[in-house]
Amino acid sequence: EEGIISASKVSSLAPGDHGFHIHQFGDYTSGCVSAGSHFNPAGKNHGRPKDGERHAGDLGNITSTGGDTEIELYDDQIPLTGPNSIIGRSVVVRLSTGCLYMYRNSYENMSHLVSYL
Repeated sequence: EEGIISASKVSSLAPGDHGFHIHQFGDYTSGCVSAGSHFNPAGKNHGRPKDGERHAGDLGNITSTGGDTEIELYDDQIPLTGPNSIIGRSVVVRLSTGCLYMYRNSYENMSHLVSYL
């Protein structure tokens, strides 16, 4: 099975679950509006990371006990090369849980921490 393994650290997270997503664009000047929707090259519906039907950018939630949080992730829908590469896109860690449970497509009142690939 092909995919990537990613190990990283997110600093200064509050305790709890935080949505973890890759968005379509690497522009976060206007928050999620300029970052675009979740990265979704196959045009699928939202889903959980292990679901066959999901946006490639739907990476689930990460759980923090507070402070620095280590993340190790395996995923077969986020390649680093080719036409569907995630390089140049936004990585968003929400300050609350993600949209694992069917999304309302509203970015109102959401706070985010962002990095760029």
